[in-house]
Order: sequence, then structure tokens, then C-alpha cells
Amino acid sequence: MKNNLKILLLLGTRPEIIKNYSVVMALKQQKVSHKVVYTNQHNDYLMNELIFDELTYKPDKILMKKFRIGECIDNLIKYILKEKFSLIIVNGDTTTSLVGTVAGIQTDISIAHIEAGLRSFDKYMYEERNRIYADFSAHYLFTYTKYQKELLLKTEGLRGKIYNVGNTTVDVIYSKQKVIKEYAKQFKTDFGDYIFVTMHRKEFTDSQHRMKTFIDVLRKIKSTTGLKIIFPLHPRTKSYLEKYNLKTELTSGISLISPVSFLHSVSLQKSARLILTDSGCVQEEACILKTPCVTIRDNTERNETLKNNANILAGFKSDKILKCVDISLKKKRNFSNVYGKPGAGMRIISILKRKKTSKNFF
Repeated sequence: MKNNLKILLLLGTRPEIIKNYSVVMALKQQKVSHKVVYTNQHNDYLMNELIFDELTYKPDKILMKKFRIGECIDNLIKYILKEKFSLIIVNGDTTTSLVGTVAGIQTDISIAHIEAGLRSFDKYMYEERNRIYADFSAHYLFTYTKYQKELLLKTEGLRGKIYNVGNTTVDVIYSKQKVIKEYAKQFKTDFGDYIFVTMHRKEFTDSQHRMKTFIDVLRKIKSTTGLKIIFPLHPRTKSYLEKYNLKTELTSGISLISPVSFLHSVSLQKSARLILTDSGCVQEEACILKTPCVTIRDNTERNETLKNNANILAGFKSDKILKCVDISLKKKRNFSNVYGKPGAGMRIISILKRKKTSKNFF
């Protein structure tokens, strides 16, 4: 049977650029007809162009100058029909993923969802609603772990086939080890003498009380442990620190820096004694790098990192955070990587390519 697979790979945010690096490489290596389309959901240089440059690939098309959901869906539908794609790949739980899923449904092409099966079990999170919508709409659901696949197998109403392929972030870290080591040399990162911090989610920045509490916690950690703190400021976090007049409360020993590139961030995480974060992606990266992690949230969709003892959920109360930090600083880096071996991107494209030639292809 003739293979007429033509794929649209949709990206719109920094994590999607990172996580789809190996998918793009696999598409090229397997000579599958495709286009990489960027929605511009993240339109800051540090959030997109810097990451594209570092990972040495570019989008074939930027869908719009300023991201607007309705207009983006319309533009994407027109582009799908014009180029006659047979399948769209969406990733994770972003608004771009939602846009791609809607466009895929409206044009009646196949949908593949990478990062399927993540659940925080918090329906108030728009990301949770986005990922559920993508899972229930997709023909192909690619999970990162066995835990996520098992969860989906228990879920009624799914129409797609489920494949546990591993995490594409493993591919990036594995293939870019040289660059990661070069960053450590360039910035003279001493192993284990600092804590790496990332905070950016709305449930954090939209609460002045939570931000103030967390800053107080950082100061206590610095004074009691003597460890340095490196804190790259997400644009949203920086904006709210200034809005609440909290930036000046961050004392010496807390190094506030601009957002760093992905591979620079990985280098900093790898050499850190501990990671404090509210990022889902960083929770994964910490587990892959075997750096203990404390998650400053009330819930997480990366539940396997909790089960694996790589991560602790601390919430937002100062006493609980400090207790979790104390436990994690004593933790050995002997937890296993639950996210699989390198090659996830190649496995995804191999499955799609093989299924396209079968009678069961949607």
C-alpha cells in the first residue's frame, strides 16, 4: 500500500520546541513528508528563537504574529486544507495543543497526542482540561511512562490506540550531552553548592501572599544551609515581582538571572544539590538527571516522580516547604529514571509510518 503520510507538527511554546526536537529529527531521518508549524503562543526571544537556535532546527511556517486562539484555529484549518495533511501531532496540555486538536477534528484528519495520559486530577486547571480534550480526540496516544498508559487503559471513551514510547526529553538530553558539559565549564558551575529554582505558574504569580511566602522561604533556606540559590526569572514571574514590589526582598546569595536556554538550564539542574520548581517539565528533567526535586504546588501530573521518590510535593505553606527541602537535601541520587531510554522520537514516527500502511489507520 502506498504511504501517503503527510504530517503537520504543531508547536507554540518553549516546552514544545524542546520536546519535539527528536520528533523533527526522526521525521527527517525517516524521510516523512512534514511541516513544522509554530503558533507564536510564546513570542518572546528567550522563549522561542533562542531555543530553536540552540537545538538547530526552525519552523517551516509561523502561523501568526500575535497569538489569538480563534484566529489561530481558523488559520490552521485553512493551512491543513491547503497542504492536504493526513495527520497532525500535538504535544502536552498547552493552548497550542488545544488549537491543534480542534483544527484536527474540524478538518477530519488523524490526531496524534504526544505526552498523553498526564493527570493532576484537578479540573480547575485549564491544562488538565486541555490534555483531557486531546486524549479523548486523538487517534494515537503516546505516553511517557507505563503509569500513564495504565491510567489511559482504565479510561472509558477513548477512541485512539495507546503506545508507551518514553519521554522525548530523554532524547534531547542524551544527544546534547557535550553542549550541556560545555555550559558547566563556561559558567564554572560547581557541583552541589547551590539550589536551582524555577517558578512561573499562574497559581503562584497571581497570589501576592504565595510569592511573599516563597521569598521568605528562600531566605530561610539560604541562611540555614549556606547554599547559593540560582533563580532564572520567567517573564511572568519578573513582572509580578515588580508589580508586588517584592524584588528588593530577595537578598544577596539569591542570584536572580534572566531566563536561560534549555541546555543551559539542564546543565544548572544537573549540578544542583536540589531543585525547587512548579514546572511539570522541570520535574521530568530532574528525574532524568537524578537531581532531587521539591515541587511547589498542591498537585502534580507527574505522579510517577512521586512514586519513584525523585520528587516531593510541598504545597505553598512555608513549614511544609522547609520540611520537604530538609528531607530532599539528605536524599541520595539513587532513584531510577522512569522516563525510558533514548529513541522516543524515532519510536513515535516509526509507529505512525507503519500504521499509515495498514488498513487500521484512521
